[in-house]
Amino acid sequence: MNEVKFSGMSAFSYVWNKNKEESCLHRFCSALAAGVVGFCFGYKVNIDEVESVLLQHHERAYFNTECKKELDERHIKVNNPALRYETDPHTGVFYGERLSIEEEKYTTKDVEGAKDQKIVEVKICNRPSAFIKYDHVTTNTNKEAFCALGDALDLHIVGNQEQPVSYEDINKKVRDQYDVSNNKELPGFIFIKGEAEKQHEYVKNESKDHSVVVFNASQINYQEQIHADHNIKNNIKAVYEDPTFGPATVKTEIGGVEFLTHTLIKGNAVEFSGAYCNFFRDARAYKTDLIHADGGYYFSDLDENEWKKLGKELINSDTKAEGFFWGTATKDQDQDKKWEVKGKTIYQTGAINAKQENNPGSYDDYHRQVGPHSELQFSILFLQMRNALMHETNTKDSVVVHTTSIGGGVFRNKEYVSMIALQAAILSLPSENREKVKNVYFGSFNEESACREFGNKTAVSTSTKAVPL
Repeated sequence: MNEVKFSGMSAFSYVWNKNKEESCLHRFCSALAAGVVGFCFGYKVNIDEVESVLLQHHERAYFNTECKKELDERHIKVNNPALRYETDPHTGVFYGERLSIEEEKYTTKDVEGAKDQKIVEVKICNRPSAFIKYDHVTTNTNKEAFCALGDALDLHIVGNQEQPVSYEDINKKVRDQYDVSNNKELPGFIFIKGEAEKQHEYVKNESKDHSVVVFNASQINYQEQIHADHNIKNNIKAVYEDPTFGPATVKTEIGGVEFLTHTLIKGNAVEFSGAYCNFFRDARAYKTDLIHADGGYYFSDLDENEWKKLGKELINSDTKAEGFFWGTATKDQDQDKKWEVKGKTIYQTGAINAKQENNPGSYDDYHRQVGPHSELQFSILFLQMRNALMHETNTKDSVVVHTTSIGGGVFRNKEYVSMIALQAAILSLPSENREKVKNVYFGSFNEESACREFGNKTAVSTSTKAVPL
């Protein structure tokens, strides 16, 4: 059932917000009529239509509460983490570049590859099919990763110490140590700006023979969900209409949005699907029902001390951060059924939605008390980035990294935390892996504060084209 039924007040609120471009009198009359229908019979609305209205920044509108409640009541989580690996061949409407006036359809299916290769075919009308290769990867345990970081920073981060090392201490150590002017073995950062598509094109042209690795700004469950109730299969159009770095990055690969739907949509049935599925399913806070997740959005009733304990558990955990990576692939002519990614490899990398007491954001009300603290925000990003870098530098001769500030914006993570997490991930790599990371392209739409904050120690000389800051 792809619709919700609003009562009187919610129906009035929904139509009032939906018709914001119309005159007040017309809005009131339409909303009143909807309210009467809702009161008498229930006012039925397609979920896709509701989500389209929510995209217009009405998340706090009255109707949203009733919508979320009804969706929660019909949403049953499956206690089977293996389900997140199941794919979903399907047909849908293609909202990418239109070459015809008629509505275009797409179909997805799994394709047989060489041993252990996972390939998805996305067929869009009469166009050539796009073939996308993907996989999940884990390297070191969380504890091993933080031990390596502790050694690199000369900090004792893991262990049973009563007071864990603070983010401020890690931040200072990373800033002190990541200085390309004094250490030529570290990859330089090139700060770029502009629309995501133009950034990717610039990095492609500048990367020469190095493999391009993109840390994409997605949710922890790897999806491009516009909000917690957004189902990309039911409303794939919303991703195409979102210009931010995450969806825009996915759209740079033909069939990318459809591919994510094919590979990830069943993961929503698993509460903690994604990068930290195993950790959160085992964590103390989950067992006491103080934290849960819908898709890649986390809800909590933790106080500050409970968050600190959870963060300490993560740092000392023997579970591993999992990476989900993919890219457009072509078949190797010399090896039967073997597919290779010739362009960029995209890692769906996500932050945890946080909370700022003095500057409320869209998801603050997901945390009934305080939100996740800086140490945990940092850990969530550091572990994913290091896991990806370890895998890439273990399997490739040289890489360049392209990313943006992850977890900023509406997720309210601490300013520059993703930048510090990325630098920390690079510092923590074994020297033979670190020397394979040649450059980092750090992008934004137009905001230059990261360049001003870090540029004197991390920037390298580059061309005078319009894209770099």
